[in-house]
Amino acid sequence: MPATVPEADLLSTKWQGSAFPDNGNLDRLRLFNETDWLFEKKDENKLEFIKFSQGLKLSRAPISGVTSSINIPDLAQHEGELFIIIRQYNTWSRLSITATAFETIFDLLKPHSYFVDFIRTFGYREDDHCRVVSGYRWRRGGASTADEFCYIARFFQQNGRAQGRPWSLRHTGIYQKTEPGAPTSTWMLIQPSPQIEELLELAQKEISKKERHPDTHSLYLHGSILFTASRTWLDYIDYIQSTCEELQNKAYHSKVGIESKVDFSVSFSDCQRLERYRQDIITAKGVLGSNISIARGCQNRCRHVAVQSNISLELTPLRELEALEEELVGYERTLEAILQRSEGALRLLGKILDFRHDETMRIQTHLLTQLSGEQASSNDQIAQVLKQSAKDSRLLKALTIMTTLYLPTSIVLAFFGSNLVQTRETDTPGKALSIVLVQEAWLAIAIPAPLTIATIGLIFWMGGLPHFKAKWLWS
Repeated sequence: MPATVPEADLLSTKWQGSAFPDNGNLDRLRLFNETDWLFEKKDENKLEFIKFSQGLKLSRAPISGVTSSINIPDLAQHEGELFIIIRQYNTWSRLSITATAFETIFDLLKPHSYFVDFIRTFGYREDDHCRVVSGYRWRRGGASTADEFCYIARFFQQNGRAQGRPWSLRHTGIYQKTEPGAPTSTWMLIQPSPQIEELLELAQKEISKKERHPDTHSLYLHGSILFTASRTWLDYIDYIQSTCEELQNKAYHSKVGIESKVDFSVSFSDCQRLERYRQDIITAKGVLGSNISIARGCQNRCRHVAVQSNISLELTPLRELEALEEELVGYERTLEAILQRSEGALRLLGKILDFRHDETMRIQTHLLTQLSGEQASSNDQIAQVLKQSAKDSRLLKALTIMTTLYLPTSIVLAFFGSNLVQTRETDTPGKALSIVLVQEAWLAIAIPAPLTIATIGLIFWMGGLPHFKAKWLWS
């Protein structure tokens, strides 16, 4: 019969026979005081229970919606593994399980404090660097203590987005607990990828076909999970390398100090892009380092199981795990080489930007100096023109004064040369000539005099009498 545990029935968790006993209340406080960003706020759960025995799926119980209690099969009734699967909407969202439902599972499994640290890495986050726990945690079992093994398998996966980065960092939490003396294991998988879920049935069927020791079943499953999570590394490294090479080519082939019609355009945004890729490489190296540590932990478990069960290491997946470790170490070396090249290209791009900036400033300074010299030459020419204009103005003033001085004489000569003045012979002996004004001669005075007076008055009215001075006339 399955064991039914109401959510309201909360039990304290304590380890018996442990060298460093856990404080269940402290674990509960650390975990369930962070429910706002870790667990689903709505009273809805999306989890699943899968039971395997000898590679055969005995039952699959998906649970969704509101749950008042959670039924977990009793492992003592059947030999095999029970998988508890908890999901997320996406990698950065909360777990699709309420805090109360998870607390029920927590009380039933009574996991070690190490597992609490891994659980807290899930939930709502703003970036991939928030609450990261690397490596694995292993609590070796004994005669009266359970064997527990937990880790987070992190890997890169294509996200299918049309814009932005095509790869995203995913993670799957794995927890396994084996009770002392029992041939059964309880697993908890948090946010497993579709490939890992498909792996569960395939791995169980493969294990059932081969004659293997029961204690090595879980080791092969851990190895299969790590192998599946590592299948995308080669494609991701190719993507990182191709994106970095575009910017590295700019750094290696850009020309400085040489005039060329064809050259690369280098900007500050190129340095920013390369720095982002460099940070991605550092993150990928950290993920690889964690997975390498997990692979080594699985190898240590193989050796431990071989000693405890008195079986040969050839019956364990030790050789496969060592090959997987070598593969991951090779990926790590490749990323280290890409990282070193990107750091060199980043420094080179910075120097190219500095050189081109200095070159631009030198050219602009030269142009400003040239413009300043041209402006000074133009000012000299303008000064000469103004000087010549002042000289011409003085000459015109002198000519005007001379014309004014000779104006009365010109008027007199013009008067006597006009028809208003006539010469006649007199009746005197010798017939002398006399100057006679014609009868209309008075008009020469009567008409211009009023016009002259009117003109002077108009000038005084427009300019004002105080400004009509000799100084104004001679300036």
